[in-house]
Amino acid sequence: MVTIYSDFFYKFWFWRNTCRCGIRENKIVHIKKGIIAVENGSYGVFDNNLHFVRESFKTRGNARQRIPKISKNDIDFVDKDVVYIGGVMPHFGHFLLEHFCRMYAMLGNDMHDKYVVFANYKGVAVPQFMYNMVEMVGVPREHIIIIDKTTRFRNVYVPTQSFDMFRYTSPEYGKVFDYIVKNIDNGVGRYSKKLYISRAKMGTRRTLGEEKIQNIFKRNGFKIIYPETMSLRDQAAVVGHCNILAGCAGTGLHLALFMPRGGTVIQIKRNRKNKDSAGTQTLINKTRGLRGVFVSASVEKNKTAHYSDVPQIIGMTKYMRKFMDDFGIKYNDDDMDMNRSDLDEYNRLYEIYNDTHTAETCIYKILNVFIKLSACVIPGRDNRKKYRAFLRSKIR
Repeated sequence: MVTIYSDFFYKFWFWRNTCRCGIRENKIVHIKKGIIAVENGSYGVFDNNLHFVRESFKTRGNARQRIPKISKNDIDFVDKDVVYIGGVMPHFGHFLLEHFCRMYAMLGNDMHDKYVVFANYKGVAVPQFMYNMVEMVGVPREHIIIIDKTTRFRNVYVPTQSFDMFRYTSPEYGKVFDYIVKNIDNGVGRYSKKLYISRAKMGTRRTLGEEKIQNIFKRNGFKIIYPETMSLRDQAAVVGHCNILAGCAGTGLHLALFMPRGGTVIQIKRNRKNKDSAGTQTLINKTRGLRGVFVSASVEKNKTAHYSDVPQIIGMTKYMRKFMDDFGIKYNDDDMDMNRSDLDEYNRLYEIYNDTHTAETCIYKILNVFIKLSACVIPGRDNRKKYRAFLRSKIR
């Protein structure tokens, strides 16, 4: 069930981008003497005859990873049975949704003694949360293998991708989080049934005006939590026992994957452009059998995208008031006005942004269209991103 508090255009965008989302059936394929390739910013699994294993292909909506090119020369061999999981991803939310989605394979009794392999295709430092998440599924640290070059293994097991941010989810993906919550339970008594996940301690990525909104939730019985101040195990345990989870759109609400089935997720929209993370959050909610509530609360001057370097600010819009009235959340007259300090900070940051970025003139917009079109011929999502960033830096 979904409830949307916004205008017609956002509702149309929402339904257009979520109506095609479905459920996927998964499988695990066994590749003898399989090769996990890490080449030129790409990765994947090949069989002993250098044929690409399609089950290792990573998708993200219409985006497709580039298939690496390998040869039989100079491939290291490791005499172990391994489960291919995906890539090393330094962003927690994207790791959770795009790479951790193959971890369901480790729940099977025939897989629990296998090693898991991640390809460090970006050449980045391995974040601690990756180890923590894998360990919470019962895989010991010494069974986690990180490779940064093409390697052959005795046997490679390849689970299919059980979640795609824009297209599908699956029961197997949800079972991983059931397992985690069940095995980190430290006693239900200390948990709150209503949580608000705040971005207020995120520094440069915080949402202005949020603290006034979250204080309304706090007065109405919600416990405020700041994920940056908690261990990953504590985040999973706390969210794993709440029935209502609220907060601004973003990675914090992706923790709803740990929630019990049948709960409610309240996502506060912090940008004015239609496109945001609602499609992804809806798939997460579908994975857990949760009700989704989406509320437009942006009061920014100019429309921004979901992820933006432009400062973002939220407040008591008519949609926020309607939502609170319908859900019995009490507020007073003082809550209707923005804090002066938030407005001043928003204006200050907005001026700084304008001073350091080229105004979007007609010429800039035309050149930007050319950049986007020309990037289409560049293979690899990361390569296209670098190409666009390079050209944009030349026209600023």
